[in-house]
Amino acid sequence: MLQDLRFALRTLARTPGFTAMAVLILALGIGPTTAIYSVVEGVLLRPLPYRDPERLVRIAWSPKKYEGRVFATPSLGEVRAWIAESHSFEEMSPYWGSNPVLTGLGDASRITVMTVKSNLFSMLGVQPVLGRAFTADEDRQGGARAVVLSHRFWVTRFGHDPQVLGRSLVLDGTSMEIVGVMPAGFGFPVLPAGFRSDGTDVWSSLSSSQEPFSPDDRGSVEVVARLRDGLSIGQAKADVDIVEQRWSQSTGQQADRVTAITTLEDFAVGEVRPALLLALSAVGLVLLIACANAANLLLARAESRRREMAIRAALGAGRLRILRQVLTESVLLALAGAAVGVLLATWGLPLLVSLAGKSLPRLQDVDINLGVLATTVAAALVTGVIVGLVPAVKSLLASSSVALKEGGAGVGTADARVGGAFVIAQVALTLVLLIGASLLGRSFKNLMTLKPGFEPAQVLVAQVDLPETRYGSSARKLAFAQAVIERIRALPGVSAVALSTGTPLAVGAIGSISIPGKPVQPEAPWASFTAVTPEFFSTLGIPLRHGRLFAESDGASAHPIIVNEALVRTFFPDQPPLGQQVGFFGSRTGTIIGVVGDTRELSLAAEPPPVVYEPLAADAQGYLKIIVRTAGDPGTLAAPLRAALRALDPGLPINALQSMPEMMAESLATERFYAAVVAIFAALALLMAAAGVYALMGYTVVRRTRELGVRIALGAEARQVLTQVIGRGALLALVGILLGLGGALAATRVLKHVLFQIAPTDPATFVGVSVALTVVAVLASYLPARRATRVDPMIALRSE
Repeated sequence: MLQDLRFALRTLARTPGFTAMAVLILALGIGPTTAIYSVVEGVLLRPLPYRDPERLVRIAWSPKKYEGRVFATPSLGEVRAWIAESHSFEEMSPYWGSNPVLTGLGDASRITVMTVKSNLFSMLGVQPVLGRAFTADEDRQGGARAVVLSHRFWVTRFGHDPQVLGRSLVLDGTSMEIVGVMPAGFGFPVLPAGFRSDGTDVWSSLSSSQEPFSPDDRGSVEVVARLRDGLSIGQAKADVDIVEQRWSQSTGQQADRVTAITTLEDFAVGEVRPALLLALSAVGLVLLIACANAANLLLARAESRRREMAIRAALGAGRLRILRQVLTESVLLALAGAAVGVLLATWGLPLLVSLAGKSLPRLQDVDINLGVLATTVAAALVTGVIVGLVPAVKSLLASSSVALKEGGAGVGTADARVGGAFVIAQVALTLVLLIGASLLGRSFKNLMTLKPGFEPAQVLVAQVDLPETRYGSSARKLAFAQAVIERIRALPGVSAVALSTGTPLAVGAIGSISIPGKPVQPEAPWASFTAVTPEFFSTLGIPLRHGRLFAESDGASAHPIIVNEALVRTFFPDQPPLGQQVGFFGSRTGTIIGVVGDTRELSLAAEPPPVVYEPLAADAQGYLKIIVRTAGDPGTLAAPLRAALRALDPGLPINALQSMPEMMAESLATERFYAAVVAIFAALALLMAAAGVYALMGYTVVRRTRELGVRIALGAEARQVLTQVIGRGALLALVGILLGLGGALAATRVLKHVLFQIAPTDPATFVGVSVALTVVAVLASYLPARRATRVDPMIALRSE
């Protein structure tokens, strides 16, 4: 084996051009595969960093009529009932998040805090590296207020100070004792796709916060639990459903509630699993195309080494030795390609992560680690064997006494057929990728050109959360809102300003709608609810269709509301909507005074849901969006807006500040990521397919030099030679396209749920891509064909 290895290295070194080309082709296949596999391994395959993560589940509930489609989180009262009466879990732990203002460590800033039960860390199987976790006494109201720091927060705010234990952390004006520090890399909770954050800064004990929800409140408490060993999710669901039904009846809640239990892993990555596997399949096609291209190169090289192999056989080399030698060379090429591919993946992986944005969870876990490298090496070994198998068989056939007598002229029919088969496979696989990329690209274009129902240009949106300690009453919230409007309206360059609890693409609240006097519509979509100031619609450019907009005099007593056209279509399709009553939030009823145009609420790809707008005075909330329309670039107003808010309340940080175009771009992050990734793979595939056609035609011309010389000597015109060579390249391309069309018809059906306003079998896309690929194949055949027309018949004949 060592002798074979040394000989293979010397042989490849004697042909640097061939070696470099083969390594580059394999690197272009292995590099993207490594990068995408790194993402798949970090997001999908790597277990969550907890003890027995497959038994950790998240529990929520759904209205029975929306089971599997709409999920809500329980109240603390529900969770207490689940803990006390269910028998399917070893432990259960509620938690909820908040963003209190941190003071005493530099400028006031908001941090991410999770209030958790004392059993959370032991249930996850992770303990602090410094200090301790919470105790049962710290679960009780009135107990000592305690916090545990994340490792990142400890490093950035306290500089690794081991004396941090016992110090105080002031959150929203309340002092809490630091009792522990979690290990580096630990994070909780697990967030699904679309929810990205810098992670939790601090975990606080239940005693650190008043219970925010009464037992009959639906609330927003998350629940994580550990299944008992041997129990399935289905058994646990049946158990908790019984408890939930009893609790609903005892508290007067709706009785048609069912629980929804999913593993933490499915909760985090369930939505992105199909798309990531699709991306891995796409890059797998690129690797197959690279294999076919490299196999064609090796096949051509095997033809040129026929006499060499015959001499080796004559000198005593057995068939196994020749087979082993050729496979050693191909495996060496694959390993070299893998080395270059890993370098390409190292460069490209940060680009993939930046393209993904919020569209993928757990991106902090994505890297090229030892496991990824081991998989890449294994893939390279398999690739080397696959690539070298046909050339190795060709070398065995060449090791005969007949090859010693041949001058190497001509190219055998079998060689031509095998080389042509590789090209056909490349073209077919490339067509599948190109059609998929074209469909995703056109879908993304449709989203980009979609009218969202509002005017996003020159709009800046800031978000603030008013602490209850200083803004506990509605009057204080409304006074703050009015002060903000007056202060920001006076800034240079401001055209309009409004406040609301939500905006398009960032809804305030969702819930069900009822129409007094009418039966409930079981299949009616849930609605979005937003409290706004009067200038909300003009600031965002949402058009009024009927009725009127809010006035300053509209307050809570009259309960006026404005609805969108989607709500009218759903609930009042044959009635004039103005003056109609709409029930929402359980006991609240509003009277419609106006109808505005539809806006994209959840995302640009989602159809507009019914929307109810009410005056901010009727529903003053602590979370507020400050919407500013500017006369120029909204980015130039960011600093003045921050300064204005700081002047109003120095202790109130801005949670988020971005322009509406940035929010729209964020909404398209998922579609942009997959369209860009598949487009890159399709471009690589097209490049390699064109190179494959060019290489095969060039090799054919070289091997047929004598034949072409004879043809020209006998009077064949250049046009005839040109047509013959190009015709063969076009024929191979057409056969590949026909096979690829069948594969594309089957493969693109999986894109059905990610395409927007375009069918997965769109005829224009299929025809356009097929024609384009044919043109590329003809152009790739043209240069070798021109070379064939310039063969000097005398030189061609003398060479023999």
